Amino acid sequence: MNSFKPRFERKYLIPKSKLDLVRKSFFLNSPAYDVRSVYLDSLDGIFLRSRLDSVEPRVKLRYRSYNEDPQLFLEVKASHRGRKYKWRQPVDGLKNHNLQTLLQFDLPDWVWLNMLSITLVPRLVVQYHRRVCELGPIRVTLDEGIQYKHWIGPRGFDSELTVLEVKSSEEPRNNEVSCFLRQLKIQPISFSKYCYSALQLGG
Repeated sequence: MNSFKPRFERKYLIPKSKLDLVRKSFFLNSPAYDVRSVYLDSLDGIFLRSRLDSVEPRVKLRYRSYNEDPQLFLEVKASHRGRKYKWRQPVDGLKNHNLQTLLQFDLPDWVWLNMLSITLVPRLVVQYHRRVCELGPIRVTLDEGIQYKHWIGPRGFDSELTVLEVKSSEEPRNNEVSCFLRQLKIQPISFSKYCYSALQLGG
């Protein structure tokens, strides 16, 4: 069983004009693999609203799979007191979207308080190609070819955005990647694939 571990995250949108340089600098030997996430929320989008309003603590739930592997993982992402937390557990499939799915897992009380009396349903699907670079305690991901669609129905769109994320157990302000991006005049931003797609698709 996994447990919550605090970490820092910084996200950057990489412009097309600088994408090749970023790839060659950090991802030259990193083959891409496919990631598919199914985001869960209440019918009235309570997780989406908490993110848009910058409420803390807040949580986000999703199912995730990789390439053609049938194995699914249920993931909880949380923000609390300025830090990010992530927890994941393999599951048998998209069989149950309510909180009964989570009762077998040992989640902190402040996470449960954000999910009481909520009926969860699949809302959005996000797919992309990911490359990973490991630099000691720092994990860097580069997500390209991002596709967004509603869980039900044909509505969706392809995004031209490329998202780079720096993840570490310490504030990643002065690591190699952050310094390199500052030299390219690329600044960190607040960005959520789920929120971006929900706003573009009208929830």
